[in-house]
Amino acid sequence: MRLFLINICCLYFCFACQLKKAVEDKKAFVSEAIAQLEEIAADTIPLAKESVPKEVHDTDFVDLLDYTDQIAYDFRYADTNNFIHEKVYPCVQCLLRKEVALALVQANASLLPKGYRLRLFDCYRPLSVQHKMWAIYPDGRYVANPNTSGSIHNRGGAVDVTLELLNGSIVDMGTDFDHFGKEAHTSYTSFGQDIIQHRKLLQKAMLAAGFSPLKTEWWHFNFGKSKKYSISNVPFDCAK
Repeated sequence: MRLFLINICCLYFCFACQLKKAVEDKKAFVSEAIAQLEEIAADTIPLAKESVPKEVHDTDFVDLLDYTDQIAYDFRYADTNNFIHEKVYPCVQCLLRKEVALALVQANASLLPKGYRLRLFDCYRPLSVQHKMWAIYPDGRYVANPNTSGSIHNRGGAVDVTLELLNGSIVDMGTDFDHFGKEAHTSYTSFGQDIIQHRKLLQKAMLAAGFSPLKTEWWHFNFGKSKKYSISNVPFDCAK
């Protein structure tokens, strides 16, 4: 009888071991199957559109702040301190074609070791704003006619800039921004040497980066390829 009980116990122990192994094998099978399904899903399910970075071409509009925070902003048309005496930009945002933005970064980088940096008055300007400017001051020497070729600002290829010291102090350039008179012309030299040198320093940095000056406005520079850009009236993205 005792031997019989021992045999029964052995059989029960063997059965329990086999059952445990079967359960463990089943768990391993399920885990492997789940892993394989996840791997298949990763290979076959497309990425969400927002997770795929957009390729930015040289002539696409970009926000300068995405490329540098080393340039100062004094956007006059986002305030009332301008010749229109009206706020015509909903926010401060320097939109430019990508290659123009990169060239501006280059110009600013050349000034930093000298103790200066760029301060922006204007970048891209919607065509609708150009019409408003022309209605107030229809003089082609200072305001481009929106009914003909328009402004390079309307194409995202021009900037209005000045210099400031790295501590934020304004540099004397002889006249304020949007001074419509001979004193703003690049050929005007009846200033002290400090002002003349400041203008030369700004012009040298911008020329080296591929910009060309406007002879009637010391602050205005067009990027070399900017005439090929189309005129635009895209709104500012103030939500950024």
